[in-house]
Amino acid sequence: MLVVAIVALLALLPVAPVGATTDAPNTCSGATAAKPLNTWIADAVEPSGDVDWFRFTTASNRYALVTLGKLAANYTLELYSSCGTKLATSARSGVQYEEIYRYLPAGAYRVRVSGVSGAHSATNYQVRFRSLAEGVLMLSYRTWTDSGNLYVVGEILNNTAQTRKWVKALVTFYDASSQQLGSTYFTYSHIDLMKPRTRSPAGPRYAPIPVGYHHYRVTAAPGTVTDNIPVGNLKVTPGTPYDTSWNRHYPGTLTNNNGFALTDAEVVVTLYNSSGGVVNADFDYPTTPIAAGATVDFDIMVWDHYAGVNRYVFQAEGE
Repeated sequence: MLVVAIVALLALLPVAPVGATTDAPNTCSGATAAKPLNTWIADAVEPSGDVDWFRFTTASNRYALVTLGKLAANYTLELYSSCGTKLATSARSGVQYEEIYRYLPAGAYRVRVSGVSGAHSATNYQVRFRSLAEGVLMLSYRTWTDSGNLYVVGEILNNTAQTRKWVKALVTFYDASSQQLGSTYFTYSHIDLMKPRTRSPAGPRYAPIPVGYHHYRVTAAPGTVTDNIPVGNLKVTPGTPYDTSWNRHYPGTLTNNNGFALTDAEVVVTLYNSSGGVVNADFDYPTTPIAAGATVDFDIMVWDHYAGVNRYVFQAEGE
């Protein structure tokens, strides 16, 4: 199996303010140097017409992830290799976080933040430039506790050139001396086969909190390289989310646009906060087999932990 359809939607929610900062320069030549990398920088698009420029330098040829989050208005994120050369733009609607993921040779880069059609706010946004090592990475994760258990949900990025299977999220507990306590707990990525440069949620996975626990680590295990060929041509059509008791439902339909029937299928939803971090994830198995050209319903139920959702993304896989 492999992800073959992705659909993203906006969840409109208020944005919490962050601390005030000195306004970034309005020109590319004066762009603020952002050091160190992988650190959130706060600023505001204020007044109307304000433009903010930032400069990042990476020492290695790597993929990078630039994120613009905690938006109080509709903003655009642009990436430049020089003041006159634009490489990429992220311009989602409303207050969805913006992000750009692409390969960048070592060098200096500039990021431009601006309001759409004069959009502005005195509430700060946050921008971050992450230079990503080659490998299978835990992009973000969220935890909570319940009845003596630690629950973990994460988002894994296959930042390699190979398709991988059996990718895992790992949870390991340590004492105050950083000695491991008990076994490492794991759960597999929801997307069984992860194509190069793609993502999958993993979890939630619960792990009993051991006696003497001081801290924990959440990491990703790279799984195994595979030559399996993915099934394509699956279309996800989202419905309208609704709540029941402690759950939020994400319904929709899945259409098999292949010339053959599917004997198995899965639809996954990943929920994100206003900074692009994972909030929760879950899945549903539509009724199979799904004949060629047929459409079936699904209804993904996310248990309890779904507050603060800014955006959600559907993925589908089948065989």
